[in-house]
Amino acid sequence: MMKEYSDVGKYRGQNGWTKEGWQAMKDRLNARPPGANFTVQQLKDREQRLKKELNVVKSIVDKSGFGWDPKNKVPTALDEKWEELSSEQRKWRHKPFPYYDVLYEIHEGKMAEGKHWKRTTNGTEERYKNMSHLPENGSYTDDVMRAASMDSPEATLS
Repeated sequence: MMKEYSDVGKYRGQNGWTKEGWQAMKDRLNARPPGANFTVQQLKDREQRLKKELNVVKSIVDKSGFGWDPKNKVPTALDEKWEELSSEQRKWRHKPFPYYDVLYEIHEGKMAEGKHWKRTTNGTEERYKNMSHLPENGSYTDDVMRAASMDSPEATLS
């Protein structure tokens, strides 16, 4: 639902969700299961937790020697690379993060990552840039290309 609403101007502003966006999401969620009674604050808290998890997983994927498995939704690397990470990062070794791609797309260029931070690269290119250490057997490469919408004959991976 967040992805669907992120493309609607009145629900998402430059600095995040608008009041109307939060209200629409709350109303939609509360209309689904009988007896649901979510509050806007609960939704905001959940989004903050998801953004924190996205930042942790993204920090892993962005490290040299790490990549992202779009099929299993987990960061990938050789065993010895995992020892370099903090305990908070290591918990994602076998734990899937199914929201990575959609959250990355929603927040791409909309989450500050430091003082005066600016995006200078293409999001899809950046998301899959660290996958070069993985073997290029046909099925895995095909999966990656499909996930990146690059399955046309002229598309190539760096």
